[in-house]
Amino acid sequence: MNYYLRCAMLSVALVGYVIFLAVVQGEWVFADPDVFYHLGMATQLGEFGLAGQFSGLAPTTLGQHFVDQHWLLHAVLIPFIQIMTPVIGAKVFVIILVLVCLGTFAWLLRTLRWRGWWLAVGVLALTNPWLFRLNLIKATPLALTLLWLSIVVLVKKRYWWLGLIGALYVWTHGGFILLPVIVGVWCLTHRTIK
Repeated sequence: MNYYLRCAMLSVALVGYVIFLAVVQGEWVFADPDVFYHLGMATQLGEFGLAGQFSGLAPTTLGQHFVDQHWLLHAVLIPFIQIMTPVIGAKVFVIILVLVCLGTFAWLLRTLRWRGWWLAVGVLALTNPWLFRLNLIKATPLALTLLWLSIVVLVKKRYWWLGLIGALYVWTHGGFILLPVIVGVWCLTHRTIK
């Protein structure tokens, strides 16, 4: 198939998918109440910087031991909620995150030389439970993007990038232990294959 025809088809599919995501995000409700926490933390971070303590939480254990496990998500969300309204900014932000997540997944499959990578990405992009989870205003698409980037880095043998990805991943998601597990499994299986 002609290169320009493939690029045109991919562009049409991408624009169609963005329109689809915009329609999915078009409702004025949120499927998960956690979005208010994320919007609140991003707003506070943007206005006051890092919070050392929360006076309203003083009588609870969170008032003494709070750790923002999604700090990077909140930091990246700040420009979207400051330029737009918080609701629209969060919805635009999540559409961009989903596209970056799927793009990274496509890059991973191409790096692994999967022949039907485009079909796998298309099926994943339209699978309802997957799409529902990624469309929540949560750190999931950002965390998956970083996990898939770590596998790309391992395949391409650019190991020094793992330090940067690891630092970003710890600030992104409470499940940061997944990255060392994936790297450990990679090292064990790569050693076995040789």
